[in-house]
Amino acid sequence: CPHCRMNYYPTAEMLDVLRYDGDRRRQFQRGEGCRKCFDTGFHGRIAIYEVFEATPKVRDIIGHSPDVELLREEQRRMKATTLLEEGLHRAEEGKTSLEEVMRVALFD
Repeated sequence: CPHCRMNYYPTAEMLDVLRYDGDRRRQFQRGEGCRKCFDTGFHGRIAIYEVFEATPKVRDIIGHSPDVELLREEQRRMKATTLLEEGLHRAEEGKTSLEEVMRVALFD
């Protein structure tokens, strides 16, 4: 929410959980909650998404051994960004909070 947004320094533990590899001394933003955002700290929505191209190699992995870890390895090899990485970029831009990224994108 632009009306109740405040800067803060996240804990080292939170950054570790999020596997954040950026500047750990930087400030992030989060909403405190106010009347304009109905005490949620958020106003509006923004999408984060993960696109994973179904290449012949990916289709082969799915067809022969649908192992999530093999798919993640292929995703890293293809240099595709993950949902978590996209969320962290939005938090760095001040468009969402690290807590919200953790809530929607961290499911390992």
